[in-house]
Amino acid sequence: MEELASVCVPTEEPNLENLLREERQRKKAQRKQQAVGLTEPLGKLKMEMESKLQQRLLTFLSDCPIKVHEDTDRGRYYVAKCVIVPGQQVLHAVPYVASVFETWRTRTCAHCFASAHKSPYKLQCPKCKQLAYCSDVCRLADQSIHNIECAILTQLNKTRGIRLDRDDINSLRLLIRVWAQKRLDETTCVSTTENNELISDPGLLQEAGSNVPLTYIDDMLPLVSNLNEILKHKRIPSKARNLHRALGILCTDQTIFDLDEILLLLCQKECNAFGLWDPTDRGLGEGFYPIASYFNHSRYPNCVRKQVGRDLVFFALRFIAAGEPLTICYVDVDKPKYERRGILEDTYCFRCACERCIDSTLDAKVTEMACHRHGRTGLFVPHTVQQTLQYRRSDDAISDESETQRKVECETTNSIYRVCNVCDYSESL
Repeated sequence: MEELASVCVPTEEPNLENLLREERQRKKAQRKQQAVGLTEPLGKLKMEMESKLQQRLLTFLSDCPIKVHEDTDRGRYYVAKCVIVPGQQVLHAVPYVASVFETWRTRTCAHCFASAHKSPYKLQCPKCKQLAYCSDVCRLADQSIHNIECAILTQLNKTRGIRLDRDDINSLRLLIRVWAQKRLDETTCVSTTENNELISDPGLLQEAGSNVPLTYIDDMLPLVSNLNEILKHKRIPSKARNLHRALGILCTDQTIFDLDEILLLLCQKECNAFGLWDPTDRGLGEGFYPIASYFNHSRYPNCVRKQVGRDLVFFALRFIAAGEPLTICYVDVDKPKYERRGILEDTYCFRCACERCIDSTLDAKVTEMACHRHGRTGLFVPHTVQQTLQYRRSDDAISDESETQRKVECETTNSIYRVCNVCDYSESL
């Protein structure tokens, strides 16, 4: 039998560019698959909380001039129930948790965020020495949550072997406080009745109205996280792994948060956390304010926030019609258009197209209501106060009457002034 000659086909040398491209595509597909697998269980949990959240918002906002509206394009956001006048308070938000930054922890009260400008506060936690207070009143008010986190904060020096920058340390302190508040939610009852009776029944808590505190499950989990968008271009996954490792060192006997929960909370912090500042533009800390997370963004806002201690109070800047969305500015109103869009796309994952982006004539109106008497740009909030002027008649017909018997005439006038939401500078209009 005649043997067949084998034919040798020359093989091409592998192209380095093709190999690198295939490797990048493989890693990209792997990251995408991991992200999808991560968000599915969290998405189911968030969907279970939606109906409960709707009922709580209706109860909480029953006495406010605003309500929550939802559509497919913009999600869930605040609109006016009725006409809102300039200077009217639209919302008072208290934090679920608020944490002081590492840099200012000895000069900022951990409860009310009052600043000590000259020297550090002498009243500090004697065990962990990580929190300071301006008074015994604030220390006692913060005691219930700090008793839970104190043992963990005491071990913070053990994380020096992990590469954590200053922002990582601040996020770690916030996560520890969220966990402590979550534990507190699970183990305490709430005093809400007029007779200070303790309420633990869920039905009674639902009827208690705005006195019911915010809870981790009901209010924190449904917050917008933009998880998939942030994973594409941010260092959040690496940061989540570092914080998960640090928490594992700090808490060897229990699990605070798993990696999935840390990643979700970090994404929620990027999109929803509010910074807490002093009038000189120093960032003192940050906090989660779930009830205040439904304001849409605009560079020509109709509302502005004022920090009162650690609470946030929102006021109307001008007349707001019924059904009109309520907006605040997520960034400094003085930032140029290109810089502002970059921050919004990087942090909040959307491209701004507000009325000021379209109509450049609104720049003059924003400049008119801006205050520049401090390091950070503030906005003037208009106020109207009724003053009653009293004067006595000097009529000759009653000149013989005693001083106490003279007739008094009254005249009521409206005094209009505006106050900066940051530095409290006021001026008459």
